[in-house]
Amino acid sequence: MNRILFLVVGLFSVMNVYSQSAEEIFNNGNTKIDNGDYKAAIEDFTKVIEILPYLAEAYYNRGSAKQELHDFKGAIDDYTKSIELKPDFIEAYSNRSTVKGILGDSAGQISDLNKAVEINPGKPELYYNLANIKAAMHDYANSIWDYNKAIELNPNYSQAYFNRGMTKIDTKEKGSAILDFNRAIEINPEFSEAYYNRGIARYEIGEQKDGCLDLKKAKELGDPLAQRAIELLCSKTNLSKN
Repeated sequence: MNRILFLVVGLFSVMNVYSQSAEEIFNNGNTKIDNGDYKAAIEDFTKVIEILPYLAEAYYNRGSAKQELHDFKGAIDDYTKSIELKPDFIEAYSNRSTVKGILGDSAGQISDLNKAVEINPGKPELYYNLANIKAAMHDYANSIWDYNKAIELNPNYSQAYFNRGMTKIDTKEKGSAILDFNRAIEINPEFSEAYYNRGIARYEIGEQKDGCLDLKKAKELGDPLAQRAIELLCSKTNLSKN
């Protein structure tokens, strides 16, 4: 579910005579989002907007509810309005980027994340998301640069190590990918996908026994692909051929 914003007590205190009821309606809308009642939440945030048409957070939260209902155009419209009212609204740029990606607008998706980075260059998740988009576009060099930046900002970002490793698999850098999988596993010893992909990479560079140990560990941790890989690669017959 998308992140929603909760307004601190007193935010409405400088507003008009309807501010108390607007705050109550706003909080009710948040509760309805938490409960998955997105249509009712949209109605609440629309009421808040009618009372306080300059409240960026109301447009943002309504956009989040619309996004959950797959009203992507409506979500973009609300995120855009929230950005107009609050130009440094990182969460709105980030969510609008996500919706643009769903709609196939990769350039718009990257543009919004770049703007979010411009506002807050110290947020590793923004670089991570940029890296994922670029990797999907086969822009591997720039993708790896963004993963590097995410890891620089958060050295314990196991998913960033893993995804950088997967990108290196795509660029045929299996040895370097294994190092990334190693680090992902050090940070998160229950990371089944990292064991699985390290196992495959090890097998393919000639480390069949270690690769099969990784695949068995991945299976232990519940990876859905591991059993089939073990059957194909790790039988005594297959190991003896290598």
